[in-house]
Amino acid sequence: MNPTDSGNYSCSLKTHTGTASRVININVEYGPKNTSVSGRPSKEVEAGTNITLICSSHANPPVDYTWLRLNESHVLDVGHQPELFTADGGQYFCSATNKHGSQYSSVVTVKIKERWPSFNRDVLIIRLTVAVLLIVITAAAVMKLKTRTRAEETNCEEDSEDADYVNMTVMKKQSKGRSQGEGATGSSRQTPTMMRKV
Repeated sequence: MNPTDSGNYSCSLKTHTGTASRVININVEYGPKNTSVSGRPSKEVEAGTNITLICSSHANPPVDYTWLRLNESHVLDVGHQPELFTADGGQYFCSATNKHGSQYSSVVTVKIKERWPSFNRDVLIIRLTVAVLLIVITAAAVMKLKTRTRAEETNCEEDSEDADYVNMTVMKKQSKGRSQGEGATGSSRQTPTMMRKV
């Protein structure tokens, strides 16, 4: 018989209308089948969030559940209910057992996504903001310093040119003055004239 054949049965004779046997119940028993694990809300959650693992199996009579977790080379017994609540990542599977046998589910992996605490996230945002401001201020200061240096160099060059021009003018005036002085001195000198008595 198949598991779906369980139910109430009776029989009657076609030749005797209205005559039927008493009703008997047939209960077809069988071992666990289609044992599986599902996760709620999913098999990947953020750190600090509980996940619910659900073990299901078709069997008659009902099965006893055992939750197992793989821990390196060891297998740990972590629960005996159809549902397992955990906040730990790792590999899990379940076992369904009744008097007709047992069956294991496939192994499922629970993944925990790292989540930054709100405080740390705020501190990081503040630090990044301060760093950006410092970079901008430093860049502005460097540009201003370069501009000032260039302006000072330009002024120095202009002052040097003006000084050279003034020096040349003074030298020309001094040279001209000397020439005039020498001419005047020459003209003021008189050649002695010999006077002759008659």
